[in-house]
Amino acid sequence: MKRKIMLVVLLFLPLLLVGCGKEKEIVEEIKPVKRDLTTEEINGMMSIINDLEYMDYYNKNIVPVKLNNQEVLRISYEVLEGKGKVVYGELTFSELEEIARNYLGFSLEPENLICDTHFVLESGQGADILIYDVNTGIYNYNNKHLGHGAGGLESVVYNSYSSGYELDGTYTVVVKKLFSEILGDIYEESLNYYPSYSDAQNGTNKLFSSSNVDDSYFIQYGDKLKEYTYTFKLVDNHYVLTSYTIN
Repeated sequence: MKRKIMLVVLLFLPLLLVGCGKEKEIVEEIKPVKRDLTTEEINGMMSIINDLEYMDYYNKNIVPVKLNNQEVLRISYEVLEGKGKVVYGELTFSELEEIARNYLGFSLEPENLICDTHFVLESGQGADILIYDVNTGIYNYNNKHLGHGAGGLESVVYNSYSSGYELDGTYTVVVKKLFSEILGDIYEESLNYYPSYSDAQNGTNKLFSSSNVDDSYFIQYGDKLKEYTYTFKLVDNHYVLTSYTIN
């Protein structure tokens, strides 16, 4: 009896081993493979990165869906303004909502837009720069807003593609950046440029001055520049940003 049992085990053992081998082979076949990005993909995501320049001013790592509603409202507004699509009295919430959804995967709620450059508010003068009209869905300029220039926050930011890849549905793009000096109300055509937004704010570690920044500056100063990593998911034919990391 023992001999029969032993014989059966020996007969089935090779089959079991072959079966295990096949299972391992199947697992290896479905393992995600990293691939280089196409030129079209790079251009599409670099366009979005350039549009999201205002995000650089927050000077921190960002997961868009964890931003608050006001931050996303501001970023969406700046994207539209950068495209020349902001007209006071005609700007609709639906336009801002579309940018928030397609760029950041964020479900935006309507509210007044607060001015980012306010430091001191006087009696009777509001921090809200745009007022949302719940009846029309349109944003109007707040005439009570404290008058001031636009300086104190913005910098001219240039992006240069370093590397990128797609892996298991996630698109990763790494760029280097150059930041101009923080813009005042009036500024010269030639600006000072820095390796980070913090340096631009503090006027430290100046790299060069120029009125025309091109790729040659990235080649010359590339080893002094930080890398910034953006990750995207493709949703309804839109590259939606999922993270922004200062390396």
